[in-house]
Amino acid sequence: MPYIPGEAWFICDICGLKGRRSKMVKNWKGQMVHRSTCFEHRHPQDFPPPAVSEQKAVRDARPEPQYNFIGPGDVTPDDL
Repeated sequence: MPYIPGEAWFICDICGLKGRRSKMVKNWKGQMVHRSTCFEHRHPQDFPPPAVSEQKAVRDARPEPQYNFIGPGDVTPDDL
């Protein structure tokens, strides 16, 4: 590597190799890594879309009808 006046050396947090500060970047985990070999982008699934809330109310809701049950002996031949 050529001498660059005032440029600092850094150790990569992933591979442990020494490199110049101009060739290092900070990744999404906060580690200083080599830009060309050790840098990885954050996975898109780490950013899920906002959850869609489902509709809880029923449209045009009506009360349940009341059923009238007929027991034995409630109907006579005259009722028919």
